[in-house]
Amino acid sequence: MTLRDQFRVLGRQRGLIAGIIVLATLIALAYSATREASYQSTAEVLLNRQNIAATLAGAPDPNSNEDPGRYAITQAELARVPAVLREAIEISGVNIGIDEFREQSDVSSSPDSDLLDFEVDNPDPDQAKRLVNAYAEAFTSYREDLDTRALRRAERAFTERLDQLFEAGQEDTELYQSLIATQQELQLSRTLQGAHAIVVRSATDAEKTQPRHVRTAALGFVLGCLLALLVAFGRDALDTRTRSAAEVAERLGLPLLARLSMAKRGALKEERIVMTSEPDGSVADEFRTLRTKLDLANLRTQARTILFAGTTGTGASSVLVNLAVAEAQAGRRVVVIDLDTRNAWPSRAFGVSDRPGAVEVAAGRASGETSLVEFPVHTPGADEGAVGGLAMLPIGLPSSGGTELVASYAILALPRQLAHTADVVFVNAPDLESSGDAIALGSHVDTTILVSPAEVQVEMLDDIRRALDAQAGDKLGLIVIEH
Repeated sequence: MTLRDQFRVLGRQRGLIAGIIVLATLIALAYSATREASYQSTAEVLLNRQNIAATLAGAPDPNSNEDPGRYAITQAELARVPAVLREAIEISGVNIGIDEFREQSDVSSSPDSDLLDFEVDNPDPDQAKRLVNAYAEAFTSYREDLDTRALRRAERAFTERLDQLFEAGQEDTELYQSLIATQQELQLSRTLQGAHAIVVRSATDAEKTQPRHVRTAALGFVLGCLLALLVAFGRDALDTRTRSAAEVAERLGLPLLARLSMAKRGALKEERIVMTSEPDGSVADEFRTLRTKLDLANLRTQARTILFAGTTGTGASSVLVNLAVAEAQAGRRVVVIDLDTRNAWPSRAFGVSDRPGAVEVAAGRASGETSLVEFPVHTPGADEGAVGGLAMLPIGLPSSGGTELVASYAILALPRQLAHTADVVFVNAPDLESSGDAIALGSHVDTTILVSPAEVQVEMLDDIRRALDAQAGDKLGLIVIEH
């Protein structure tokens, strides 16, 4: 599928696409409106991996060979232990359970730095700030306790031993002095140990994280666009209708005479002849162009009796009537025969549906020539007296019957009988799918013009082509109505 084809799909499905996008955006907004307000507060803790005591003592630093990224991840997981969470709650003074606090809080590390980010989300912005600051403080305190626990335990052991020696009166012994020196070294080591976690940025405020109506609406809009595109292209792929006049012509195997946009301007409304009601309009110009194309296409066959056929609602009758007026305005004499008992659009458009016509001819109660109704047609821009000729054979009186109209030999012979009275005879045929009358008539005229919409089911076109192939007469070409 080319880029142009994709744009055509978007154009055809624009209503569906717009509807899905609007609906998705509204759903996102409705969801956002139901969300409880939440505020996020953040604090940062610096991880210090340097062991000053080991460095001064000349001993190797146990943390020097540890991967920094792994160390930071370990510290972030350490901050999630229950002891730290419980201490943070106690420091903050907020009445919250440990499980609820775990859900509201998070600790993350970055592989590019030695910083831990502490985050707390809470419906109350003040509580969010207090909790996150308490969380960072509790972690640094817990980390310091872990780092000095062994030294403090050793100090307590030396203190107990010194107390025992003192009570025994052995404070002047060499053992006592040695223990005093070792205790002092332990105290110095604990002092030099330093803090391995330091709060470097405390929370000063809390940012609202939800609901964010604009962001949620934007997300709904983007998701709606993606869904709309998926549905639009999927629907278009499943749609078996033709998409262009060229495709219709190719499937029917007929030359394309013209594309008319009359349906866009309401020109297919019943009992409205645009060639007379809007002679200076763009639709009238299209019919004058069609008249020229028809004359050129007819140079080879020199057809004088032309059948106009189409499916229900196509607009074949409207094309016939307006083209007949265009031909008459060009100075030709045109005879229009209305043989569509189900619709009789031309008879109504000319206001002669209550006059005797084809039904009476079929019954032998009248002749074709005597039933013609004359309509003078003035040529635009010509002298007042310059007129073309247009005659109409209406469908006939409704009470006269006529269900087997086309089966009558008198009707089948009408087009060629009236051809000697006119330059061209246009025959309005019944709809192709309603009966086989159009096929039967096609064998008794010089040529047939098929009128079709640009968008039509492929299966219907295949049926029409088979019907046309069964028709003995010539086919002049195809006129496509674009919507």
